[in-house]
Amino acid sequence: MVKVSKGSVSLAVGAALVGALVTAGIGLSWQSLRQPAVEPSPIAATPTPEPSIATPTSDRSSVTPTSDPSTTTPRSDPSTPARPSSKGFPSEDTTGVRPGVTLTNSDSIVVDKAGTVIEGLRVKGRIVVEADNVTIRDTLVEGGGTHYPIRIAKGVKNALIEHVEVHNDPGGGIGIFFNGGTGTVRHANIHTATDGIRVQADNVTIEYSYVHDLRRSEGGHHDSIQIRSGTNTTIRGNTLLPYVAGTNDPMNAAIQIGSLAKGPLVNLVVEQNFMDGGNYTINGGKAVESGSFVGNVFGPHARYGVRSSMPAEIEWRDNKMAQTGKLVE
Repeated sequence: MVKVSKGSVSLAVGAALVGALVTAGIGLSWQSLRQPAVEPSPIAATPTPEPSIATPTSDRSSVTPTSDPSTTTPRSDPSTPARPSSKGFPSEDTTGVRPGVTLTNSDSIVVDKAGTVIEGLRVKGRIVVEADNVTIRDTLVEGGGTHYPIRIAKGVKNALIEHVEVHNDPGGGIGIFFNGGTGTVRHANIHTATDGIRVQADNVTIEYSYVHDLRRSEGGHHDSIQIRSGTNTTIRGNTLLPYVAGTNDPMNAAIQIGSLAKGPLVNLVVEQNFMDGGNYTINGGKAVESGSFVGNVFGPHARYGVRSSMPAEIEWRDNKMAQTGKLVE
Protein backbone atom coordinates (compact mmCIF):
# COMPACT_ATOMS: atom_id res chain seq x y z
CA MET A 1 0.00 0.00 0.00
CA VAL A 2 1.34 3.44 -0.98
CA LYS A 3 0.47 6.61 0.90
CA VAL A 4 1.21 10.09 -0.49
CA SER A 5 0.64 13.35 1.39
CA LYS A 6 1.91 16.93 0.99
CA GLY A 7 5.29 16.41 -0.56
CA SER A 8 6.27 13.23 1.28
CA VAL A 9 6.05 9.56 0.44
CA SER A 10 5.82 6.65 2.85
CA LEU A 11 5.37 2.95 2.28
CA ALA A 12 3.23 0.63 4.40
CA VAL A 13 3.04 -3.14 4.23
CA GLY A 14 0.01 -4.38 6.12
CA ALA A 15 -0.13 -2.38 9.33
CA ALA A 16 3.65 -2.11 9.79
CA LEU A 17 5.36 1.02 8.58
CA VAL A 18 8.52 0.44 6.58
CA GLY A 19 10.39 2.51 4.12
CA ALA A 20 12.43 5.50 3.39
CA LEU A 21 11.17 9.04 3.87
CA VAL A 22 12.04 10.98 0.69
CA THR A 23 10.60 14.48 0.40
CA ALA A 24 10.43 16.99 -2.41
CA GLY A 25 9.49 20.65 -2.54
CA ILE A 26 6.18 20.17 -4.41
CA GLY A 27 5.59 16.46 -3.92
CA LEU A 28 7.40 13.35 -5.03
CA SER A 29 6.39 11.20 -7.93
CA TRP A 30 7.34 7.52 -7.77
CA GLN A 31 8.88 8.12 -11.18
CA SER A 32 11.56 10.21 -9.43
CA LEU A 33 13.16 7.14 -7.80
CA ARG A 34 14.37 4.28 -9.97
CA GLN A 35 16.89 1.51 -9.81
CA PRO A 36 20.15 2.65 -11.48
CA ALA A 37 21.51 0.91 -14.53
CA VAL A 38 24.90 -0.75 -14.78
CA GLU A 39 27.57 1.71 -13.61
CA PRO A 40 30.60 2.77 -15.66
CA SER A 41 34.16 1.85 -14.74
CA PRO A 42 35.93 4.36 -12.44
CA ILE A 43 39.37 3.68 -13.87
CA ALA A 44 38.85 5.29 -17.28
CA ALA A 45 40.60 8.64 -17.66
CA THR A 46 37.88 10.04 -19.92
CA PRO A 47 34.56 11.27 -18.49
CA THR A 48 32.21 8.36 -17.90
CA PRO A 49 29.12 8.03 -20.10
CA GLU A 50 25.74 8.42 -18.50
CA PRO A 51 23.95 5.17 -17.70
CA SER A 52 20.70 4.34 -19.43
CA ILE A 53 17.74 4.35 -17.07
CA ALA A 54 14.87 1.97 -17.50
CA THR A 55 11.31 3.30 -17.43
CA PRO A 56 9.68 2.59 -14.06
CA THR A 57 7.07 -0.15 -14.10
CA SER A 58 3.52 0.26 -12.88
CA ASP A 59 4.06 -1.82 -9.73
CA ARG A 60 6.11 1.07 -8.27
CA SER A 61 8.62 -1.34 -6.79
CA SER A 62 11.77 0.49 -7.90
CA VAL A 63 12.71 1.35 -4.29
CA THR A 64 12.39 -1.39 -1.70
CA PRO A 65 12.96 -0.19 1.86
CA THR A 66 13.64 -3.03 4.28
CA SER A 67 13.35 -3.72 8.00
CA ASP A 68 12.43 -1.30 10.76
CA PRO A 69 14.23 2.01 11.20
CA SER A 70 16.82 2.29 13.92
CA THR A 71 18.29 5.30 15.70
CA THR A 72 21.99 5.32 15.00
CA THR A 73 24.97 7.51 14.34
CA PRO A 74 27.33 5.59 12.01
CA ARG A 75 31.01 6.17 12.62
CA SER A 76 34.31 4.96 11.29
CA ASP A 77 35.92 1.70 12.35
CA PRO A 78 36.80 2.18 16.06
CA SER A 79 39.92 0.02 15.63
CA THR A 80 41.57 2.58 13.35
CA PRO A 81 44.89 3.76 14.89
CA ALA A 82 45.30 7.32 16.07
CA ARG A 83 45.88 9.86 13.32
CA PRO A 84 48.14 12.93 13.23
CA SER A 85 46.88 15.88 15.25
CA SER A 86 44.27 17.86 13.34
CA LYS A 87 42.73 19.66 16.31
CA GLY A 88 40.15 22.20 15.27
CA PHE A 89 39.52 20.54 11.90
CA PRO A 90 36.68 18.20 10.91
CA SER A 91 36.64 14.68 12.37
CA GLU A 92 34.19 11.82 12.70
CA ASP A 93 32.65 13.72 15.62
CA THR A 94 31.71 16.72 13.45
CA THR A 95 30.83 15.03 10.17
CA GLY A 96 28.46 12.40 8.86
CA VAL A 97 24.97 11.62 10.11
CA ARG A 98 24.12 13.72 13.14
CA PRO A 99 23.45 12.04 16.51
CA GLY A 100 19.90 10.98 17.17
CA VAL A 101 18.84 10.70 13.52
CA THR A 102 16.65 7.70 12.75
CA LEU A 103 17.81 5.90 9.61
CA THR A 104 15.46 3.83 7.47
CA ASN A 105 16.88 1.16 5.17
CA SER A 106 16.64 1.62 1.43
CA ASP A 107 17.98 0.09 -1.77
CA SER A 108 19.75 2.14 -4.46
CA ILE A 109 18.03 5.33 -5.64
CA VAL A 110 17.99 7.38 -8.83
CA VAL A 111 16.50 10.86 -8.43
CA ASP A 112 15.11 12.64 -11.49
CA LYS A 113 12.63 15.07 -9.88
CA ALA A 114 13.94 18.58 -9.19
CA GLY A 115 13.89 19.71 -5.58
CA THR A 116 13.82 16.22 -4.07
CA VAL A 117 15.12 15.86 -0.49
CA ILE A 118 16.60 12.52 0.57
CA GLU A 119 16.89 12.44 4.33
CA GLY A 120 17.34 9.91 7.10
CA LEU A 121 18.17 6.87 4.96
CA ARG A 122 20.61 3.97 5.19
CA VAL A 123 21.13 3.28 1.48
CA LYS A 124 22.63 -0.09 0.65
CA GLY A 125 23.90 0.61 -2.85
CA ARG A 126 24.18 4.03 -4.44
CA ILE A 127 22.42 7.32 -5.12
CA VAL A 128 22.43 8.83 -8.61
CA VAL A 129 21.25 12.43 -8.92
CA GLU A 130 19.84 13.41 -12.32
CA ALA A 131 17.80 16.49 -11.38
CA ASP A 132 18.52 20.03 -10.17
CA ASN A 133 18.36 21.28 -6.58
CA VAL A 134 18.41 17.84 -4.96
CA THR A 135 19.43 17.57 -1.29
CA ILE A 136 20.92 14.47 0.37
CA ARG A 137 21.04 14.97 4.13
CA ASP A 138 21.69 12.86 7.25
CA THR A 139 22.08 9.73 5.17
CA LEU A 140 24.48 6.78 5.32
CA VAL A 141 25.42 5.26 1.95
CA GLU A 142 26.89 1.77 2.25
CA GLY A 143 28.21 1.26 -1.24
CA GLY A 144 29.50 -2.26 -0.79
CA GLY A 145 32.42 -1.49 -3.10
CA THR A 146 30.30 0.08 -5.84
CA HIS A 147 32.06 2.36 -8.33
CA TYR A 148 30.20 5.53 -7.28
CA PRO A 149 28.18 5.47 -4.01
CA ILE A 150 26.98 9.03 -4.81
CA ARG A 151 27.12 10.35 -8.37
CA ILE A 152 26.00 13.77 -9.61
CA ALA A 153 25.19 13.33 -13.31
CA LYS A 154 26.11 15.59 -16.20
CA GLY A 155 24.10 18.80 -16.44
CA VAL A 156 22.76 18.69 -12.88
CA LYS A 157 22.80 21.99 -10.97
CA ASN A 158 22.99 22.83 -7.28
CA ALA A 159 23.15 19.40 -5.65
CA LEU A 160 23.62 19.64 -1.86
CA ILE A 161 25.18 16.75 0.07
CA GLU A 162 25.43 17.44 3.79
CA HIS A 163 25.86 15.42 6.98
CA VAL A 164 26.33 12.29 4.90
CA GLU A 165 28.58 9.28 5.51
CA VAL A 166 29.92 7.22 2.61
CA HIS A 167 31.17 3.79 3.65
CA ASN A 168 32.30 1.76 0.65
CA ASP A 169 33.60 -1.35 2.37
CA PRO A 170 35.24 -3.64 1.19
CA GLY A 171 36.76 -0.75 -0.76
CA GLY A 172 37.25 0.66 -4.23
CA GLY A 173 35.37 3.21 -6.27
CA ILE A 174 34.87 6.93 -5.71
CA GLY A 175 32.91 8.09 -2.67
CA ILE A 176 31.27 11.11 -4.34
CA PHE A 177 31.62 11.76 -8.07
CA PHE A 178 30.71 15.10 -9.66
CA ASN A 179 30.40 13.69 -13.16
CA GLY A 180 29.56 16.94 -14.95
CA GLY A 181 27.01 18.15 -12.38
CA THR A 182 27.51 21.02 -9.93
CA GLY A 183 26.99 21.14 -6.20
CA THR A 184 28.25 21.37 -2.63
CA VAL A 185 29.50 18.78 -0.15
CA ARG A 186 29.66 19.79 3.51
CA HIS A 187 30.10 17.96 6.81
CA ALA A 188 30.59 14.63 4.98
CA ASN A 189 32.49 11.63 6.36
CA ILE A 190 33.95 9.65 3.43
CA HIS A 191 36.09 6.54 3.81
CA THR A 192 36.91 3.04 2.48
CA ALA A 193 37.01 4.22 -1.15
CA THR A 194 39.83 4.44 -3.69
CA ASP A 195 39.20 8.18 -4.16
CA GLY A 196 37.21 10.21 -1.67
CA ILE A 197 35.77 12.78 -4.11
CA ARG A 198 36.34 13.22 -7.83
CA VAL A 199 35.54 16.52 -9.56
CA GLN A 200 34.85 16.67 -13.29
CA ALA A 201 32.51 19.67 -13.24
CA ASP A 202 32.32 23.43 -12.74
CA ASN A 203 31.11 25.20 -9.59
CA VAL A 204 31.85 22.53 -6.99
CA THR A 205 32.43 23.33 -3.31
CA ILE A 206 33.77 20.84 -0.76
CA GLU A 207 33.84 22.16 2.80
CA TYR A 208 34.10 21.07 6.43
CA SER A 209 34.33 17.39 5.49
CA TYR A 210 36.49 14.45 6.59
CA VAL A 211 38.05 12.16 3.98
CA HIS A 212 40.17 9.35 5.39
CA ASP A 213 41.10 5.66 5.40
CA LEU A 214 41.19 5.14 1.67
CA ARG A 215 41.48 1.55 0.48
CA ARG A 216 44.28 0.57 -1.85
CA SER A 217 43.13 -1.30 -4.94
CA GLU A 218 44.92 -2.57 -8.02
CA GLY A 219 45.28 0.23 -10.56
CA GLY A 220 43.81 2.82 -8.18
CA HIS A 221 45.11 6.39 -7.82
CA HIS A 222 44.13 6.85 -4.15
CA ASP A 223 43.44 10.55 -3.64
CA SER A 224 41.31 12.29 -1.01
CA ILE A 225 40.15 14.70 -3.74
CA GLN A 226 40.95 14.28 -7.40
CA ILE A 227 40.23 17.15 -9.79
CA ARG A 228 40.18 16.31 -13.49
CA SER A 229 38.41 19.40 -14.80
CA GLY A 230 36.47 22.39 -13.58
CA THR A 231 36.10 26.11 -13.09
CA ASN A 232 35.35 27.61 -9.68
CA THR A 233 36.29 24.67 -7.46
CA THR A 234 36.53 25.53 -3.75
CA ILE A 235 38.05 23.21 -1.12
CA ARG A 236 37.65 24.82 2.30
CA GLY A 237 38.04 23.78 5.93
CA ASN A 238 38.36 20.02 5.39
CA THR A 239 40.45 17.23 6.89
CA LEU A 240 41.99 15.33 3.97
CA LEU A 241 44.03 12.28 5.01
CA PRO A 242 45.40 10.12 2.25
CA TYR A 243 47.84 8.75 4.84
CA VAL A 244 46.46 5.56 6.42
CA ALA A 245 47.97 5.09 9.86
CA GLY A 246 46.95 1.42 10.18
CA THR A 247 49.05 0.39 7.18
CA ASN A 248 51.55 3.29 7.22
CA ASP A 249 50.54 3.95 3.61
CA PRO A 250 50.76 7.55 2.34
CA MET A 251 48.59 6.76 -0.73
CA ASN A 252 48.91 9.25 -3.62
CA ALA A 253 47.65 12.73 -2.65
CA ALA A 254 45.27 14.79 -0.56
CA ILE A 255 44.54 16.83 -3.70
CA GLN A 256 45.50 15.46 -7.11
CA ILE A 257 45.56 18.15 -9.81
CA GLY A 258 48.38 16.91 -11.99
CA SER A 259 48.54 14.55 -14.93
CA LEU A 260 44.88 13.54 -14.74
CA ALA A 261 43.53 17.04 -15.45
CA LYS A 262 41.61 17.36 -18.72
CA GLY A 263 42.40 21.00 -19.41
CA PRO A 264 43.22 24.08 -17.32
CA LEU A 265 41.66 24.48 -13.88
CA VAL A 266 40.36 28.01 -13.40
CA ASN A 267 39.79 29.73 -10.03
CA LEU A 268 40.77 26.80 -7.82
CA VAL A 269 40.57 27.90 -4.17
CA VAL A 270 42.14 25.69 -1.47
CA GLU A 271 42.00 27.29 1.96
CA GLN A 272 42.16 26.40 5.65
CA ASN A 273 42.35 22.63 5.25
CA PHE A 274 44.34 20.06 7.23
CA MET A 275 46.10 17.61 4.90
CA ASP A 276 48.50 14.78 5.59
CA GLY A 277 50.07 12.09 3.41
CA GLY A 278 50.44 11.31 -0.26
CA ASN A 279 53.53 10.99 -2.39
CA TYR A 280 53.10 14.75 -2.53
CA THR A 281 50.24 16.03 -0.39
CA ILE A 282 49.27 18.38 -3.21
CA ASN A 283 50.26 16.54 -6.35
CA GLY A 284 50.69 18.56 -9.49
CA GLY A 285 49.68 22.12 -10.14
CA LYS A 286 50.79 22.85 -13.68
CA ALA A 287 47.17 22.39 -14.78
CA VAL A 288 46.03 25.25 -12.51
CA GLU A 289 45.54 28.37 -14.63
CA SER A 290 44.37 30.54 -11.70
CA GLY A 291 43.76 29.98 -8.03
CA SER A 292 45.08 30.18 -4.49
CA PHE A 293 46.33 28.00 -1.63
CA VAL A 294 45.99 29.95 1.61
CA GLY A 295 46.08 29.06 5.31
CA ASN A 296 46.41 25.30 4.98
CA VAL A 297 48.06 23.06 7.58
CA PHE A 298 50.11 19.97 6.69
CA GLY A 299 50.98 16.81 8.57
CA PRO A 300 54.36 15.01 8.35
CA HIS A 301 53.53 11.86 6.39
CA ALA A 302 54.06 12.81 2.74
CA ARG A 303 56.60 10.53 1.05
CA TYR A 304 58.39 13.31 -0.87
CA GLY A 305 56.97 16.64 0.27
CA VAL A 306 54.01 18.94 0.67
CA ARG A 307 53.70 19.96 -2.97
CA SER A 308 55.12 19.28 -6.37
CA SER A 309 55.54 21.84 -9.16
CA MET A 310 53.12 24.75 -9.34
CA PRO A 311 53.05 27.87 -11.53
CA ALA A 312 54.59 30.90 -9.86
CA GLU A 313 51.51 33.04 -10.51
CA ILE A 314 49.33 30.82 -8.27
CA GLU A 315 48.90 32.44 -4.85
CA TRP A 316 50.60 30.43 -2.11
CA ARG A 317 50.74 31.95 1.38
CA ASP A 318 50.32 31.28 5.10
CA ASN A 319 50.57 27.51 4.65
CA LYS A 320 52.41 25.78 7.48
CA MET A 321 53.45 22.47 9.04
CA ALA A 322 51.28 21.26 11.92
CA GLN A 323 54.08 20.04 14.16
CA THR A 324 56.49 22.96 13.87
CA GLY A 325 54.39 25.87 12.68
CA LYS A 326 57.00 26.50 10.03
CA LEU A 327 55.75 28.10 6.85
CA VAL A 328 55.82 25.93 3.73
CA GLU A 329 57.47 27.70 0.82
